Amino acid sequence: FCYELDREGRLFWLGEGWRFREGPMQTFDPVSNTTWRMDNWVERALRIEELEPMQLRLYFDFTPMVKVGNVLQTRDGIRDQVGVFIVESIDIRFSSCGMHFMHGLGMVGQYSENLTFEQMDLSPRAETGRTAAGFADLIHLSGCSGKVRISDNRFIGAHDDAINVHGTYLRIIDRPETHSVRVRFMHPQTYGFPAFYPGDEIDFVRAASLTTFGSNRVESAEWINPREILLKLAHPVPDELKAGDVVENVTWTPEVEIVNNYFARIPTRGVLVTTMRKVVIADNVFERMHMSGISIGAEAISWHESGRVQDVTICGNQFIECGSNEHPVIYISPENTDINVSAPIHRGIHIENNRIETRNAQVLSAKSTRGLIFKKNEIIVLDGNAGFNSLDKAIHLIACSEVEIADNTFSTERLLAGKEG
Repeated sequence: FCYELDREGRLFWLGEGWRFREGPMQTFDPVSNTTWRMDNWVERALRIEELEPMQLRLYFDFTPMVKVGNVLQTRDGIRDQVGVFIVESIDIRFSSCGMHFMHGLGMVGQYSENLTFEQMDLSPRAETGRTAAGFADLIHLSGCSGKVRISDNRFIGAHDDAINVHGTYLRIIDRPETHSVRVRFMHPQTYGFPAFYPGDEIDFVRAASLTTFGSNRVESAEWINPREILLKLAHPVPDELKAGDVVENVTWTPEVEIVNNYFARIPTRGVLVTTMRKVVIADNVFERMHMSGISIGAEAISWHESGRVQDVTICGNQFIECGSNEHPVIYISPENTDINVSAPIHRGIHIENNRIETRNAQVLSAKSTRGLIFKKNEIIVLDGNAGFNSLDKAIHLIACSEVEIADNTFSTERLLAGKEG
């Protein structure tokens, strides 16, 4: 069988050369076509007994919420595999093909230029019985350049974001000479890949404020160990370095187009993007992302995913019941702890002509953004949610400036009892 029980009534999943008990778990509801994360019942069960082969009874000290027909998904939390790996490549195109099961990270691109993903089907095939197409992000692009175009695809059934495009902040841990710094990969799952090449331009960034205070050019990058690199630079390092400061490779930041795609059964975000080049997210359908439909972050504390955006257009999209109480439909959320309206992180974000249906999620939350435009959007609050009876209550701004909110329509819609939204 694909499992075994030990003498203490603990369940272990088995495969060829592997065995695990603890790991992330999700629920897929085929009726609402929704997937969300949950506690791992195998870990939380007091004991488990086998009634007959492939039929188990789990005992709890709480009442689990489950419906007949729901599907539980679980996986090993260590993602040391990848479905497709694109590294140090140029002009790569995937067209009219399918990726139906990727048992680790999905399609990963690192330090590659001009990537195209078009007319692809990233979803589980019904005849296989699978309900997930990947055990992490479906397309994850880190430190790429040129133009990334993602168009006319289906993203269905992931264990993390559908699309994630970002760079990597490395922490400065030493300045051995006036023209060099030693930098370190900080996240335990992110290290060991070449993050700098001779000629690359870098920015020096404050970790707390995420503001840039200097720039330089890499002359050489020397590995010290898998987590640390010595950068020799063309110009002197700024004297005003502080503990925790980071560097970002701004040469490897792509222009991004994400157009005419369909997203469903995503437990986290539909699109997460942080790049200083032009970004267009247009004419997509986001159906019931359990977190935000679109998220623009940047942070130098946890995942260390960089960086700032300067020109983003979000237009013509349809958001169907995305988000939650904690996750707005569109979430502009740099993780800066030093917040100053005169020192914005993100700039030039235009959100226009979108249709947004929501139940209990804010339509927009934005922080530390200058030049934010929210115009000509249609907002529909389903079931007449009393918490959002006006557009003002559905939008939350922190330390934003030069904001324009105009020409939007706002309405509430009470559904018939028992009718699915």
